[in-house]
Amino acid sequence: MLRLTGLVCIFLTMFPAFGQSTSKYQVGTITEVKAHQAAGSGASEVANYDVSVKVGDTIYVVLYTPPLGEIMVKYAAGRDLLVLVGKNKITWVNRMTCP
Repeated sequence: MLRLTGLVCIFLTMFPAFGQSTSKYQVGTITEVKAHQAAGSGASEVANYDVSVKVGDTIYVVLYTPPLGEIMVKYAAGRDLLVLVGKNKITWVNRMTCP
C-alpha cells in the first residue's frame, strides 16, 4: 500500500509537466524605431513604424502599427519589454502607454 501511494505521488508531481506550454516570454530591448516607408506612391494616413527588437543575440525588425492616436513608440528606443518569439511573429506585452 505504501508503494502504491508513493507511485501515485510521483505520478501527480510529474503530471503538470506534461501540460505546460513550451512558449516562454523573454526580455527584449527596443534598439531602434524608424517611420516605415511604404512601397507605393503617396503617404498613408496610418503611421507605421519599423521597430528593431534585440532578443538574446538576435535582432528582429517588425512592422508595428500603433493604436489610433498613440505615438509613444517613437520614443521607445532603449526600453525593455517582454516578448514571445514565434515562428512567424513576435508578440509583446504592450506597455507603451504613459502611466
